[in-house]
Amino acid sequence: MPIDIEQKSRELKEYVSVYDTKTFLGDLSTLLLMVPMQHLPESIIGLVAPQRQIFYLAGLHLTSEKKENAGLKYQYTPEEWEQIKALLIEIEQGYEEHFYPTSDTNIDDLWLEQRKVGLLYHLNYFNQGDLNYEEQIIERIKVYFTPFDREIRNHFGLSVEDFISIYLFLDEMLHQKLNTVFAKEDEHTWDDISIEQFAEGIMNPIKMKELAPPSYIRMSESVMDPGKKYRFTIKELSEHFDEDIIKAFVSILSYKRQVTEYLFYTESNPYFSHPIFESDDGSYQSIDIKQIIIAIYNRLLNYITGLNIVDEKFYKHRGVKLENKIVKLFRSVFGNDIKVYQGYYTELGNEQDILILYKGIALIIEAKASKRREPRSDPDKAYDLIKKNFDKVIQKGYDQAYRVKKRFINGDTIKIYSDLALIDEIAQIKTKNYHHAFSCIVTLERFGQIQTDLNDLLVIEDDDEFPLSICIDDLEVFLLAFKKRGSKFSELLRYFDAREYLHGGLLCSDELEICGAIITKTLTDKILKSDEPIRTDPDHAQLFDDYYAKGLGFENEINLERKTSGKFLNMFR
Repeated sequence: MPIDIEQKSRELKEYVSVYDTKTFLGDLSTLLLMVPMQHLPESIIGLVAPQRQIFYLAGLHLTSEKKENAGLKYQYTPEEWEQIKALLIEIEQGYEEHFYPTSDTNIDDLWLEQRKVGLLYHLNYFNQGDLNYEEQIIERIKVYFTPFDREIRNHFGLSVEDFISIYLFLDEMLHQKLNTVFAKEDEHTWDDISIEQFAEGIMNPIKMKELAPPSYIRMSESVMDPGKKYRFTIKELSEHFDEDIIKAFVSILSYKRQVTEYLFYTESNPYFSHPIFESDDGSYQSIDIKQIIIAIYNRLLNYITGLNIVDEKFYKHRGVKLENKIVKLFRSVFGNDIKVYQGYYTELGNEQDILILYKGIALIIEAKASKRREPRSDPDKAYDLIKKNFDKVIQKGYDQAYRVKKRFINGDTIKIYSDLALIDEIAQIKTKNYHHAFSCIVTLERFGQIQTDLNDLLVIEDDDEFPLSICIDDLEVFLLAFKKRGSKFSELLRYFDAREYLHGGLLCSDELEICGAIITKTLTDKILKSDEPIRTDPDHAQLFDDYYAKGLGFENEINLERKTSGKFLNMFR
């Protein structure tokens, strides 16, 4: 019998409504700290998208009716958590069932292909967690929105710099609270207590309390009140910022518990736009600090793109900045030996984005900043929207890049111009001097499985190979790690070469998993060139997080001293 998603969602919302909000959100924040662990705890095992499903629980709870007195529970029991988890799993299965055939479905190859694309896109869109680093989000906010600072300040009461400065301060302050379970340098620990003192404490609870190290007391308090680690007050912030600015900040991003119709996992979750809970006692609580900067970016983006007087200016500005970043990344890896043409024209009169020439290699790059569309809930209509979105971004990028790549395939000499009128000729490129030309479509957003395995949707020319299609954030992380490893150019060439034929039978929604598996040779040449299906694993991308923990190389990398000095002990970062 099909799973009734609405009934299960209502049951789950009612189930989580009975808990104390501060404690419930605190428990969720503790679970979120466990999500990145390589060996997941039992409490998370079974959830297909633990981060997003935990955020869903937060949204349901914050929009549920608050229980009073006898109906209120302080904290869920292990058995109650298992019931919550079971409902989450059932709801997820219910959404997947939408894509399965019914008894009267006419199943053919086309139906199977379209349903596969629709299901994988749905899973990627709604289940995939946050794959970028906070430095990348902050950079986007600075670069994309600073030119519109006047409009932002007039509307929100804060400047772009205000948003970022408060977030960075809050990030550090809450991080320090999270790590108070560690003993400070001048504090005694259990190691400083003699056996005789400990034995006396066992017989005398008052004495034991006096002996207990401050860090142990703080840890006990954190266990009793799990939300304490991410809780703050306006007073704490107003000691460092203007109080009106702080009040505007929390007003924009905070949410009081209130009854709304929010119910479905695929609905717009109020938690994502308001990731700070405002308690009745005037305190504020986060469950995931990074969600605050993500919400800031999305709120600013929605506001600016909704202004008819600046939206076109914004899109043009964003496109230019995306191209500039691509060029900057490759220059940082290849140095001054590369030749770059940006915003150029060929004698055919077509404008192209970027052409990079280096050591006999040509990278023909098209930058695409268009938005990834939310999938339709009706599986019969999902494929057409996905294909339309794909064609507008990745297919278009491929077609544009192929105009230049075909000249390399044919061995032509290409004339490069700086203007549409084709008057200012700036170069002539003898393509026979380049032994390989790669097409690259660099997107602003991630498109998941349909981007990593282009065989499902991309139409390529008969004389061509598949391009590399990659999100700018993944490209940045890959190239920074490549540089940090001191990798040879041949290893990068191996990656570009593999991505020409590693399509069809590839199950992967995260390009960094492929990057990691290739540069560490987890995917050997034999595996890459076999006809066997390939499925990557999140562990393949673990090396990037490992590098980040020690300093990946971002400009203005957060907590770099803490990562590199060796003076700090960090459990949760």
